[in-house]
Amino acid sequence: MDLAEWSRDARRRIDTDTELFSRHMDVMREMVRIDSRSFSVNEFEGDRTEPTDMQEILEVAERYLHGIGFDYVHINTPPKGPQRATPIIMASLTASDGKPTVLMYAHLDKQPYMDDGRFLKWDGVSPTELRWNEDRTRAFGRGAADDLSGVIGIGMAVDATLQSIGFDPRNPSKDTLAKLPCNLKIIFETEEESGSYSLIEQILQNRDFFC
Repeated sequence: MDLAEWSRDARRRIDTDTELFSRHMDVMREMVRIDSRSFSVNEFEGDRTEPTDMQEILEVAERYLHGIGFDYVHINTPPKGPQRATPIIMASLTASDGKPTVLMYAHLDKQPYMDDGRFLKWDGVSPTELRWNEDRTRAFGRGAADDLSGVIGIGMAVDATLQSIGFDPRNPSKDTLAKLPCNLKIIFETEEESGSYSLIEQILQNRDFFC
């Protein structure tokens, strides 16, 4: 199977009526449920009173990436400093040391709800509930578009590609993985909505991963 055939096969696997699509949407639903708002406390009426440490959504992301087939997944311990930093998570899958590497980025943190506890701007439904429009072409929920669509889009693309080459994450084969034209690396951060203020420092903490 050449690259064009792999691409066609992978696209078929992420059709909205496939098992792969449904499985990834289950993860999207779980991530939307989690409070990973990035901003400081009490910025808006009804906003949280305690900041999140992002651990819950990071742990979901860690399981998600392992389940797809990434053999290295690491939640970083951010540097200590005057500002409160939250971790990045990194993952990699190596086809061959001699091949180029594609690095993919998305973020797990979300904007605040910008509403009080009645959620009138959300039709009275909590924004932590993933909802669909009538023909299921659009999903709604805090963070669903910005940027969990990026997280899940990356996950689905990698999962579909790995399935297309016959890779089984439950029984990984280096020979099968070697069919990939490139190595894969991922970074998901948890501070994008508040300025990514420790991102560079966390990247520098992990020079070997990014080299």
